[in-house]
Amino acid sequence: MMNKVMVIGKDKGFTLIEVIVTIVIAGILGVIVAQFVQTSAVKSVFSVTLLKEQYDLHSQVEDMTSYYRDQLTQGSLDLSAFKDYVTENYESVDQSQTGFITFTSDGDDFVASSTSSGDVLKVVLKSGDQTIIVLFTE
Repeated sequence: MMNKVMVIGKDKGFTLIEVIVTIVIAGILGVIVAQFVQTSAVKSVFSVTLLKEQYDLHSQVEDMTSYYRDQLTQGSLDLSAFKDYVTENYESVDQSQTGFITFTSDGDDFVASSTSSGDVLKVVLKSGDQTIIVLFTE
């Protein structure tokens, strides 16, 4: 009688433990990627909103500056009338902070103080978190 020796070879394929570990690692990586993409998408909307607010403020400043230059070249610039024009025609102007300022010497520094009229007009525009301050002079 002949002894037959069976050679037991390795089965081809993965064990259940290997499959489970692979699925768990893929799940963890998937969560990390999803968080990164979600954070980027949410923040990009916020950035676009800030950029739009800033663009709107800059275009208003350009319009004001154009009107200011026209008045200046015609020789008919009156800062009081210009202040009224700005506060009436631009919705982003913060009227509580817009006004005339004078600079007085306080030792080595210059201090700005609000006045009812003067040579320097400070215009403050606000939209959301964006603020632009513009100074106009005669």
